[in-house]
Amino acid sequence: MPRLLRRLLFALSALAAARAPAAVTLPADDIEITAARTEVTAAGVVYSGGARLRHGDALLLADEIVYEPEGRRAVARGNASLTTGPRRLTASKVTYDLVPRVFLVEDFRLGQSPFLVSGRDASGNGRLMTVRDARVTYTEPSWFAPVVTAERVLFDAENRTARAEGARAGIGALAPLPLPAFAQPVDRFWFTEAEARVGLGSRLGAWFDAGALAPVAPDIGLGGSLGAYTRRGVLLGPAAGYGRRGGAFHGRFSAAHIHDGGDLGEDIAGAAVPKDRWFATWEHRQLAGDGLTLAAFVNHWSDSEVTRDFRRRVFGDLQTPDNFLEATLSRPAYALSVFARFQTNPVYVVQQRLPEARFDLLPRELALGVRHRLNASVAFLRDNSLPSPEERRTGRVDAYYGLSRTFAAGDWLAFTPVAGARGTYYTDANAAGGRSDYARALGQIGFDAELRASATGNYTNAKWGLNGLRHLVTPRVSYRYIPGADKGAPDIPRVDREVFATYLETLDLGDRRDIDAMRPVNTARLSLENILQTRDDTYGSRDLAALTLAADWHFDRDGGRRAFEDARAGLRLTPARWLSLDFYQNVSAHDGNLNELNAALTIRDGRKWELRFWSGYLRDGYTPGEPSQEYAADFQWRLNEVLQLALRVRYDATRSRLTEQTYMLRQNLGNLWTLGYYVSLRKGDSREGSVSLGTRVELARW
Repeated sequence: MPRLLRRLLFALSALAAARAPAAVTLPADDIEITAARTEVTAAGVVYSGGARLRHGDALLLADEIVYEPEGRRAVARGNASLTTGPRRLTASKVTYDLVPRVFLVEDFRLGQSPFLVSGRDASGNGRLMTVRDARVTYTEPSWFAPVVTAERVLFDAENRTARAEGARAGIGALAPLPLPAFAQPVDRFWFTEAEARVGLGSRLGAWFDAGALAPVAPDIGLGGSLGAYTRRGVLLGPAAGYGRRGGAFHGRFSAAHIHDGGDLGEDIAGAAVPKDRWFATWEHRQLAGDGLTLAAFVNHWSDSEVTRDFRRRVFGDLQTPDNFLEATLSRPAYALSVFARFQTNPVYVVQQRLPEARFDLLPRELALGVRHRLNASVAFLRDNSLPSPEERRTGRVDAYYGLSRTFAAGDWLAFTPVAGARGTYYTDANAAGGRSDYARALGQIGFDAELRASATGNYTNAKWGLNGLRHLVTPRVSYRYIPGADKGAPDIPRVDREVFATYLETLDLGDRRDIDAMRPVNTARLSLENILQTRDDTYGSRDLAALTLAADWHFDRDGGRRAFEDARAGLRLTPARWLSLDFYQNVSAHDGNLNELNAALTIRDGRKWELRFWSGYLRDGYTPGEPSQEYAADFQWRLNEVLQLALRVRYDATRSRLTEQTYMLRQNLGNLWTLGYYVSLRKGDSREGSVSLGTRVELARW
């Protein structure tokens, strides 16, 4: 279209719009302008009264928009805003050049959830934007909102990153912490985490502890922690976090050291705790490729009590440090893995693998419904839980091959016979056995059978939310016969051996982990599962009650084993959404003695409050041969959207004393920070002390 004709059409359209509200569309420039009033002036066409300009995905709104046809420029004043994609800029004045689609915004604000950005001015296009004298606030501005100020911030919409130069970090109106130039994804804030604690304890004295991470490169944050304890000293150390957007990999490292001047006591082995104390932790998770995952978890502690003394929450989650590296390649038919577990904390018992390579052929059908599986591994084992010369070490080659076939009668009966063989070779046998190496072959036969039955009823009860009933009953029988499983016991280094557990051990030869210390198996496992359900208004059905009974019958009584040993019972009652009862019991079947009993009762009122009572009993408790019995109560009450009250009480019935009373008030600050105030009274804890109180503030994570 000739330029003269296009201008003429534009002027005629503007004159028509001056007489009535109008929408002006210029196809050549793909512009649509709407306003209540229009006036042609020497500066351009003035649109006023709720002016609106649309250009592609850009929307410009203002009290007044002046459009200059010659320069193809729009200048908006008065409550001006420019929206491009998910970003919305507001300012006193916006200048928008249609070609090459760039803008200049003065004294502006930009909102892109969850951030608010303000600055002296901003310029850019639909992909890149530069902000001068910027202030970036996480959520809405307030005195406790995290902020970053910068001389200049460059936003890249295509890569969804922001680069800050001359940046400083802080809270509210204060930003005292200088930051290096860095780039960060725009959907994350520049603090990856921050927390601070202040308290007073009978063993730590008055103390302060704080830690934070700040970015130094894309997806990398560096920081550290600082703790000061009047009775112990200064705890100082670095920290780092990293992770790629989308979850391809992420990890964290933290460490700290203190020269402890307090009452140190002894570690779990009875040795004196050293004055120089430290801990270091590294955790890594990665999806490295198609089906390839990498994982690492490394903990190095100077002594067994260092996290218990200075990182109580860490100790509550991890009381025995673990150290491993693992790589796993998963395929539809098989899995390959390399796993290494090593010892960095000598006071703990660790069965080391240095390393173990494993191949697992997943169960697959051969023919006529017969399925097979194969597991094979090569491992270099070392157990230094005992001091030299009793240290155990050996190389081990181990493989299992199994066959199974399921015969089903409808959906009510399934019978699966199984057979398998396992061969194991040890490069280093025990000296007591008189051999330098040892090889062993074991076989098993057995079956798994289950019967399914059900019944339904039309009982309803609006008060308890019952809409019909369904009863599911599933009796199961599993049998395994593994003769001579203890052969070669004097020659085999007992590295992978039976560990304490309150549940029944695995029966199948291919799944057993105590391969170095097995006993002959000629055992039938009997179990019965009962489930009572009702229809659920939102999703299928919900369980009202679930009862599971299980016990083993041993046909061989080797080593003093009795026919019926321990019988387990588990019960969960949930008659209403606000009420649940959990129960677990382990009874010695031959003499009726109670080995273990755990019970918990939970009552809740939606999200408003929750009360939980629980008890635990062990026949062999903290001291072998001496039972332990404990009762506890936890109460949480959501007072309002901001405040929550929490209470915990623990009572040791064996020693007739209250071991813990903890009272806590949690406060939500703008959905950004969690502030907690607590008082804790303890008895019988030699490390924590009898009285402690304090406050903790933690930045919410996103």
